[in-house]
Amino acid sequence: MASAQATRELLRQAVAAGKVHPTHVRRVGRFTCSSIGFGAYRIGSSRCFEALEAAVDSGAVNLLETSTHYGQKYPGESEEMIGACLRARGEAKRKECVVVTKVGHITVPAEVVENYGIAADEYEKSLRYKNVVRQKSAGGAGQRKSAVDDTSRTQNQLKPATETSSEPLPSTTSGGSTPEEKNGSSGDLTGMEKRRANDVKPLERTWHCLEPDFLLEEFDASCSRLQTTPDFVFLHNPEFYLSDALNRGEPLQAAWAELYKRLEVAFATLEALRKSKRITGYGVSGNFLSCYHSVTGRKNAFEALSLQSVLGCAIDALARRGDARSAAGGADTSAGHSAAAEMNAEDQRLFQGTGFVGIQAPLNPLEPGIRLGRPNVVPGFDGEPDLAVIERNNLCCLVNRPLSAIAPPGMTIRAHDWAHADSSAEFVEKQMPMQRLFAQIFREQLTGENKTVQALKLQQQALLVAASSSNNGVVLNGMRKSQYVQQALEVLRVPCLSHKTATALYRRMQELALELGGDASGLWT
Repeated sequence: MASAQATRELLRQAVAAGKVHPTHVRRVGRFTCSSIGFGAYRIGSSRCFEALEAAVDSGAVNLLETSTHYGQKYPGESEEMIGACLRARGEAKRKECVVVTKVGHITVPAEVVENYGIAADEYEKSLRYKNVVRQKSAGGAGQRKSAVDDTSRTQNQLKPATETSSEPLPSTTSGGSTPEEKNGSSGDLTGMEKRRANDVKPLERTWHCLEPDFLLEEFDASCSRLQTTPDFVFLHNPEFYLSDALNRGEPLQAAWAELYKRLEVAFATLEALRKSKRITGYGVSGNFLSCYHSVTGRKNAFEALSLQSVLGCAIDALARRGDARSAAGGADTSAGHSAAAEMNAEDQRLFQGTGFVGIQAPLNPLEPGIRLGRPNVVPGFDGEPDLAVIERNNLCCLVNRPLSAIAPPGMTIRAHDWAHADSSAEFVEKQMPMQRLFAQIFREQLTGENKTVQALKLQQQALLVAASSSNNGVVLNGMRKSQYVQQALEVLRVPCLSHKTATALYRRMQELALELGGDASGLWT
């Protein structure tokens, strides 16, 4: 695992050598990092591996972010590459690098093959992830049958109860009771059946689960692929439950109440891992209420996470902390800490005892909600910027999508499309339909900055603005080519902009979006 002393010394040396300007030094939990981390979303080729090596060897980039389902050819490939890179460099380098992974997504093998466009045989040979095999054709074209040879291989790709029942999904706090049990049937559920009851399918080709057993299985598999223990584990898009609830027509308040119960149980599982010193801390990666768009690309309201409620769940999870596998079976001891918009002294004291370190959320010139705020979204939400909450509670924010965004009306780019862009570094210049206006606003807003800032490429300026938005933020950059690593390293040598300058630029971009009809479409309000 990473070492607080080793990460601190790495950044001290980087600053002394001029590799990192002092304004780019950040804290993530007890570790020290630079303000730009390596986002390993779609890495998999030898070119990507070379870029990863360049970042790790730079002595300036030391936060590596991935997820259990990231990869070009198969889920988990990204973790395997990070593991191989760190293993080759020995324990000293591992202590200098902060590894963050995420859990929650479930990928069905046959659909992965279709998504990634690879041969089924190649997928089956390379799969070292969920211990499943591909679905082979049987009979006519397009027909498939399962090639599963033992029961355990189906555990992570189970059909959710939502496909076979109109009953609300059962609460994890009740031990995963099924609709049949609620109607009077008896009998205990096995762990597999609990996961079947609580898996959700919010989108076609997208499955999600927060069950303790599932999270622990994913964590163990992640450790195996990484060949080390990750320092932090984030829950990946827990709001997918809300997307599923929306599809089923469940009332907002009922869906939110159920989600936060599930989140509390999941946090208790992660707290147990922290108590056993298997991880240093945990967090949540998602689209919060201040984000303009949901994880499904719709206007964000029903499907959004409330950051204050998430922090409250972390406090309430402390009462459940114990053995990780028994976390779901504990009594509901929630004290309602999630209700207040701002923690009182007692809640603050309790929160300091949790392992919650921060969030991951989007921030870019067309999605500046976590910096600017987003009022009047739902009743009871005052629109406070999530970064303000993060700063007030001394947490961190891992910023994703710094160079890619939802386009203005008429050119909507969905989350599914980001994965198929050539690279995030090229997105701003090649993919954005507003590229000229975008560049013009950057020139206007950065006129008063020094010539070094003005000489940066547009994507480098976007990185700098994101890194300058908060002293508590680390920007995740998809550096899939060595040249993008070098561009990021150039940004780290340039002083951060003032928060005032970064906020002004985001506000001007928001104004432009409104002028182009973002308010009418409901995307920027």
